[in-house]
Amino acid sequence: FFDDYANTLILGNTMRFVSDALWVSREKLAFLVDATTAPVASIAPISSWIGFEVGLIQEQIDLLIASGEDLVGVSENAYLVFLETIPSRFYPIIMLFFQFFMIVARREFGSMLVAERRALDEHKLVRDDAKVLDDDAQSSMMPREGTPLKWWNGVIPIVIVIFLVLLAILLTGRTTAEELGLPLTAENIFGNGDSYASLMYGGVTTTLIA
Repeated sequence: FFDDYANTLILGNTMRFVSDALWVSREKLAFLVDATTAPVASIAPISSWIGFEVGLIQEQIDLLIASGEDLVGVSENAYLVFLETIPSRFYPIIMLFFQFFMIVARREFGSMLVAERRALDEHKLVRDDAKVLDDDAQSSMMPREGTPLKWWNGVIPIVIVIFLVLLAILLTGRTTAEELGLPLTAENIFGNGDSYASLMYGGVTTTLIA
């Protein structure tokens, strides 16, 4: 929830092996990852995207105040304005609701129905004409033959990478906020966090630990 890029990379790579074992098509996996990462990050009370968005809102509020506009009924606190807009964020709310609907109803539609039938009936995770770019990378992540399969070998690295990425976002965001002279609020820290560097730090460190 704390960063849309981190959500996509972590969730997609970790759940791919589970979805493959259950014969879930790659199209369905891609949709689930996309539909449950950005929407969550866009309405979560704290995330790097929300921090960036709150910064943009505050800039506009400051411009309105400087121009002498009367902000009747509008808070001067950008974070409160963001919270008030959550009920109007129709795409993320509807998309999350749609996920639950599909799970409960067990229904697929259109091209997704075709993809799921192909995966379940023919055991083909991707189309015959699909260009899969990560076969080598996926093969390199598989355990060696004879390696004991322990659940903690998967859970511990995931927990570590999530913790390290979140910690790195907090540290980089705090440093940037201090350099800019901004108050050390949650929105300023998350909004100024370096998502790319945080993902690199978390990924490399977790790889060394694993």
